[in-house]
Order: sequence, then structure tokens, then C-alpha cells
Amino acid sequence: LAIRPFPSGLGAAVVGTVRSVIRSPPAFAQLRAALVQHKLLLFEAPGEVSATDQVELGRLFGEVQVHPTRELLDETHPEIT
Repeated sequence: LAIRPFPSGLGAAVVGTVRSVIRSPPAFAQLRAALVQHKLLLFEAPGEVSATDQVELGRLFGEVQVHPTRELLDETHPEIT
């Protein structure tokens, strides 16, 4: 997992797979620290990130909520709108 700060000073790119963050507590600790430091993270993950991985990553940060007024895009993953 690599964190590359953006030249603007706000945000950073995360280079690596979402799956690697989900499966590795040290990688998630690195990601959380980067979020605190840079305030905004953009994943440059190879390939598409599955809906399941998006929800699992979100759950690492806490409870994932379903937006009450948005139409569901995926019945299997109501957390993603």
C-alpha cells in the first residue's frame, strides 16, 4: 500500500487494492492514518472494486448506513446508492 499526497496539499492517492486493506489490519491502520492526515483519499486500485469490497471497507470505519431517500442501485448492497 502506497500513499501519494496530491500536489494541492489536500488529499492523497492510495495505490494498492481495496482487498489488501480489508484483509490486513496494518494496511487499514496505514489507511486510517492517511485519511486523518490528508482528509481525502482516492483509490488508484487496479480493476474494478466490487460492491462487496466497498461495503466491507466502509464497515472497517464503522457502521455503514443506508441512505433513507435514495433509490437502491444494488439490492444486494443497499449501502451503495
